[in-house]
Amino acid sequence: MQRLNRNSWIMLVGSIAVAVALVTLIPYYGLVGGHQEHGVTAAGPLSASSHRYEILPDGVDMVMTAESDTDTATITAIQTHMQDEAARFRAGDYADEMAMVSAELIASLRDHQADITVTVVAAGATSTIQLRSSDAATVARLTAWASQISAEHTGHTPNP
Repeated sequence: MQRLNRNSWIMLVGSIAVAVALVTLIPYYGLVGGHQEHGVTAAGPLSASSHRYEILPDGVDMVMTAESDTDTATITAIQTHMQDEAARFRAGDYADEMAMVSAELIASLRDHQADITVTVVAAGATSTIQLRSSDAATVARLTAWASQISAEHTGHTPNP
């Protein structure tokens, strides 16, 4: 068996790193699979909005606001998007193609779905998904989930 020299090892390791990056980033940027389906709407009317996560003593608020309170197309898109997201959460689907959330955490939330109340509140240019629980351990799971997603989406942790 032939032994690899230093340059060959560098090329091998570099090739593996590039392959891993491509496998990870292609779905993220919507080139194939992954967030492509989810991102069709996000690239359109939802691009004129902002979102944030608020950590509360009994759960998490996901808040999405149109940049203009007179932009009815964006407001309608936000309301539809938030209703769709809430339906996923009610079904126990907490995965997010745009964030690297721990599969263990997602499974834990799904396993404790009965402890989570999901409500959508729309007021003016803002729609909020309220994820609430009276179980402290479930609230901790929701907080960890929101923190991971917020860090991936916005680069910072949610507002306490």
